[in-house]
Amino acid sequence: MDYDTFGTALDSVLILAAALLCGLHLWFSAAMASVQKLGGQMSTLAEEHPPMQYYLKQKNRLRITAVAEVISFTALLTLAAYLLIFAKGWAHHWNIWLTLLLPAGVSLTAALLLDGCARGLGRKQAELVAGKSLGLVKLVAVLSLPVYGIYEGMDCLAGGKRPAKERVTEEDILHLVNAGNENGVIEEQQREMINNIFEFDDIPISDVMTHRKELVAIDVEMAIADVVKLAQDEKYSRMPVYQDNIDNIIGVLNAKDLLGLIGRQDISGYGVRYFMREALFVPETAKCDDVLSEMSRQKAQMAIVVDEYGGTAGVVCMEDILEEIVGNIQDEYDEEEAEVHRVTDSLYLINGHADPEETLPLLGHELPEDMEFDTMSGFVVDLLGYIPEARENPSVQWENIRFTVLNMEENWISRIKAEILPEQTAEEQPETK
Repeated sequence: MDYDTFGTALDSVLILAAALLCGLHLWFSAAMASVQKLGGQMSTLAEEHPPMQYYLKQKNRLRITAVAEVISFTALLTLAAYLLIFAKGWAHHWNIWLTLLLPAGVSLTAALLLDGCARGLGRKQAELVAGKSLGLVKLVAVLSLPVYGIYEGMDCLAGGKRPAKERVTEEDILHLVNAGNENGVIEEQQREMINNIFEFDDIPISDVMTHRKELVAIDVEMAIADVVKLAQDEKYSRMPVYQDNIDNIIGVLNAKDLLGLIGRQDISGYGVRYFMREALFVPETAKCDDVLSEMSRQKAQMAIVVDEYGGTAGVVCMEDILEEIVGNIQDEYDEEEAEVHRVTDSLYLINGHADPEETLPLLGHELPEDMEFDTMSGFVVDLLGYIPEARENPSVQWENIRFTVLNMEENWISRIKAEILPEQTAEEQPETK
């Protein structure tokens, strides 16, 4: 074999080796991306395919393996480029800096481009790639064992301690729950309850409370006979007691305490203060889990929610908080009223308390991101630009929907009519107020 033939063969071997390195790096990076994408779902897959338990057991080691693989790939590709440059004789004609920096730059660029492609592939076909790449991942892990050993040794010298168990995150658990629901292992109601538990500590008590506008409260000077009648009519087991005005809550009255008056001829000698109990006050910015803990500690079933100025924002009961986890709790006194009543396909009657984020999709639209409202009353008032007077029934058009105020209660729109207009009519008619 002459020198030219040997040189040609060497060039081919180097190019083939570089291509092989690129292919293996692409494959391994896709495998790591797929494992990252699967996250908590990996536990479910590992139960169905036991070999994939390797990803879970060697999670910590695979992080070091991935770093070692990137460094090794870049170094080997750079070496192959150097050899190819010298084999071709280009080094004799190039500047020394060009000879040194060009291979390293090409290798780093190749690593970045391949990583980008690998991430897209691994995330798009995560389950398939993770399963097919297990052998390659194990091989690379074995080859990088010396690097992992050095890392462990340095970590021990630095005083680091290996965690006894891998940390399970909230996201991992939710992935498992959703995967279990899709596979039929976990029922939809159970999935919603678990999700509600994780969201529980993020919910402000102001989202759960009964607003002051809907409060049924007792004046401390009210005659006890009137209090008994109010308790019978409203069927509330507990009601706040105020003095002078609703912003000065001084206690809570439990309707059960009034049972001792049954059979007595004259109850006029009793006052509200005699039956009143101490009230628990919480700020409206408090989270549900904190309020629940405080109510449990003080054995209170009702708490008064106060705003930043000390005024009464509303009240919250233990039942209201628990409903955020288990869903609506209907008792024998609750009158379930639909917040949105469909009259025809294009006509709806809406309660002013209805949530716009849940109501507008029923009308074919979503609440715009720049609009934040808790009630349809607030949404329509914003569209009108003013608060309607009593017995006033203004209309306003938004998109292809005409909203009409049907009833007002103390500066509050309690009932709204929504008409879905035909597209042509909606385009022809301007917004009216």
